[in-house]
Amino acid sequence: MAEELLTHPADTADGGSPGASETSLPAGSPTPCRVPDEREAFAQCYPDIPWEEVPDSVKASAKERGIPVAAAYGVYLTHREQTRRSALAALTRATEQSPGLPRGALGERLYSIEEMRAMPPKEIRRRYGSLLASLRRGLEKW
Repeated sequence: MAEELLTHPADTADGGSPGASETSLPAGSPTPCRVPDEREAFAQCYPDIPWEEVPDSVKASAKERGIPVAAAYGVYLTHREQTRRSALAALTRATEQSPGLPRGALGERLYSIEEMRAMPPKEIRRRYGSLLASLRRGLEKW
């Protein structure tokens, strides 16, 4: 994005004002003021975020709405945080309402057939009681 130049009415090209020796503007003409481009403005607001890490959707949204990228990025961060909090709250509610893993009569964990098939022989020997309870539970359903 090219750097824009704006004029400030208080700056004039007469002998006593800033920039008079640098310009060849007629006396009484306003001198240009430097306005930072989008990248500079963004870097001032978010010095730890490289321009390349700003999502393209944020840049497109800023252009579409006619607002600075820094403002659109602020909206993006707020929305992302609200989404994160909402998801965390839903997960917390689901965890609180969950009965937990399926358990047998003695409280041992029950395993599916797929889990049992994937177990190495050592694991099967170690969990033999729980595996038998799982098989019995599966047979009761049939």
